[in-house]
Amino acid sequence: MFDKIGQKIKILAKLFCWFNIIINIIAAVILFIEADNIPSLRGIFITAGLIALIAGPLFSWISSFVLYGFGQLVENSDTLAGTAPPVKKQNNNYKINTLHPIVSRPKKASEKEDDYVDLICPGCKETLSFEKDFIGSGADLTCPYCGNKIRRI
Repeated sequence: MFDKIGQKIKILAKLFCWFNIIINIIAAVILFIEADNIPSLRGIFITAGLIALIAGPLFSWISSFVLYGFGQLVENSDTLAGTAPPVKKQNNNYKINTLHPIVSRPKKASEKEDDYVDLICPGCKETLSFEKDFIGSGADLTCPYCGNKIRRI
């Protein structure tokens, strides 16, 4: 029942569009017929019939874009969900590694030259920046990318 729901939403959008176009055409024909039956309101009925004949189907077609687009979005998200790699679980078994300092990194204008120490995590090879005060406090250093617990040298 709910399999391939994106495709079903797109079909529903097409059905609504064609149903509204047919209703607008029938309404225009009725207005043109009534224009002959009531001569005093002939101009109003013909104008309303032309609006129903031209603007009605055009509006129905344009308004169906939203529902059709939603169906396409659901279809695409189903496709992406089926092809996405599984989410990697964070490593809770910390490995103790040593860090190797790198030469330099671009400094922000507000940073003093000696405020930060840049290191490369041996586990994931990401560049990490720590404040010198934080490193000097004796707190544990843990890589936020791979979870490796880092031993100081």
